[in-house]
Amino acid sequence: MLLKDRIAIVHGAGGFVGGAVARTFAEEGARLFLTGRREGRLAAVAEEIGRLGGPEPGIARLDVTDPEEVGRHADSVVSEAGRVDIVFNAVSYGDVQGAPLERMPFDRFAARSRPPWPRSSTLSGPRPGTWRNGAPVWC
Repeated sequence: MLLKDRIAIVHGAGGFVGGAVARTFAEEGARLFLTGRREGRLAAVAEEIGRLGGPEPGIARLDVTDPEEVGRHADSVVSEAGRVDIVFNAVSYGDVQGAPLERMPFDRFAARSRPPWPRSSTLSGPRPGTWRNGAPVWC
């Protein structure tokens, strides 16, 4: 198990990519804390992960564009689990869908390739001393 005893936060866990990442992390032994906008979708992912036999993930509905809210969530994970080892951000910001690339205006395409990473780089919110050989991963 590659992630045995690792503590992971997955932002956007109710979506297709975030849910798949969360399930994979669980299969590899991580203890999970899932966030997203839709509690029902988070609960469904958590239930599916529970059937894998690992610890039931923590779930939280939060607005990842609010650094204070994200920081409070990260603090609560650290309070409960003692640290954060992995942060995976599968949050989308205004995806451009439904238009073939060859017909999409360049500015619309380019806008998607410049997401607000400086803002989302605060998504993990861990405070100094809470990381243990981990790294944030943004998708």
